[in-house]
Amino acid sequence: MQKIYRKELEPLPVPSRVPADAVAVDEEDMCFLDVDDGMDENLDANDDECDMSNQGQRPLKIKKLTRSELNRKARRKEQLKIEEGKKMREKVKRDVEWTIFLSCSLPDMIKDIEKEEEEREKKRLRRAVAKQERLAKGPPRLGSSKFVPEPLQVLLSEEITGSIRKLKGCCTLAKDRFKSFQKRGYFAPRKHSRRKRRM
Repeated sequence: MQKIYRKELEPLPVPSRVPADAVAVDEEDMCFLDVDDGMDENLDANDDECDMSNQGQRPLKIKKLTRSELNRKARRKEQLKIEEGKKMREKVKRDVEWTIFLSCSLPDMIKDIEKEEEEREKKRLRRAVAKQERLAKGPPRLGSSKFVPEPLQVLLSEEITGSIRKLKGCCTLAKDRFKSFQKRGYFAPRKHSRRKRRM
């Protein structure tokens, strides 16, 4: 029963929408409505932003600087000013030196550049001629890999005997012939590829 009484005695809830015809607005109320046009919305939005950013945080305290900290800041500021002045003076000095350098030695610089270009061209021609001679001496290039000659085989001091008849025969005759064919350009030289064993 108490629940029923409580419900009856409660004030009526505020309606979410009020029809325009139902509410009669006085002239005094109209003045307040006109003055308040859209101003509260901006304020409310700003308050909400502040509330959202400061949620769970204490209000910020502005720390008061001590005399030593103020002096330190002042010294730092002066030091930065001095450094900036030095940089400006150096920049002006460099600019002046550069203009003097350009005005005095521009023809000399042009001559030096021309000499360097001539030397580069001569060097390039020498390299090209040397490359052509090297290619003419060596075997022709048939494949992707270059011809690599076999290292010269020399007998050890124990194997050397006084007579040619007692020399041991060459066991790599086929390999030697194959290298000779590669050198003369009958076969393209190729790298020795080892087959991988499957496990």
